[in-house]
Amino acid sequence: MAVQPVLLPDERLILSIKPLRRFILYLFLNHKVVREILAFLIGLLLSLPIFFSVVGALRPIIMPFIIMAIILVVSIHIAVLMIILIYALLKYRWEHYWITNQRVIQRSGLIGHTFVATPIERISDVTVSRTFAEKIFGFGSVYIQTLAGQATPGMPEGAEICLKGIRNPEEIQKVILELVAKKKEVTKFLHRFC
Repeated sequence: MAVQPVLLPDERLILSIKPLRRFILYLFLNHKVVREILAFLIGLLLSLPIFFSVVGALRPIIMPFIIMAIILVVSIHIAVLMIILIYALLKYRWEHYWITNQRVIQRSGLIGHTFVATPIERISDVTVSRTFAEKIFGFGSVYIQTLAGQATPGMPEGAEICLKGIRNPEEIQKVILELVAKKKEVTKFLHRFC
């Protein structure tokens, strides 16, 4: 995948970050529908022996129809799971992050892609998230809040960019905060002499 952001004049790349491959499984299993389907299928599997013993004893003639209905329901659920897995694969395919000396850039999408960039001087806070599920998968997320504080759906209030599925979110947070501090020092220096 060679689609990268266009760098500004005097902009240099510091980090290029791709989420870990485990992020695909995380996206898949963290989907609400997947959790509900898996719970249903496990419940169905656990109840089948009792169900067949009761129904088989009462009406053996309808047993083939019940089996066909169960196979149909399970097949539909598996098809839905496959669609959500394809969604997770497509989402992972486009997810990529870049940190430059001037901006933090996020590329995301499903079929197409979108670039979102935040200038370093507008960053007001950098938050690290390691939820229980993220800890299980061995990664975390970095949420970047700007001075504008425009909330993006699915992110903490005010976060505009989220670097998800990365191995070392604390180190990424440190890099970004150091860039913010350097930018503030340069700005103070320029204001003092201009």
